[in-house]
Amino acid sequence: MDLTESLELVILVLVSIEVVELAFHIYKMSGYEKRIDHHLEKMESHITKMDSHITRMDKHLEELEDSMTALDQSSGKQQEADK
Repeated sequence: MDLTESLELVILVLVSIEVVELAFHIYKMSGYEKRIDHHLEKMESHITKMDSHITRMDKHLEELEDSMTALDQSSGKQQEADK
């Protein structure tokens, strides 16, 4: 085996090691991707629940405003009747 063949073999071994390391990192990243997707799904679920609560709260606030407006109007009419 001459020097050129030895260098080619060394380069082949080093490239093979890099390919194996790359494959390992890709495998690990796919695991992280699944975990991230799971967390994103949970966050989306929480956001949907919060949005539902906010919608209900908005409806209650509108009802409260309507009640306050009606109360103010009836109070104003009562004061006019008392005069």
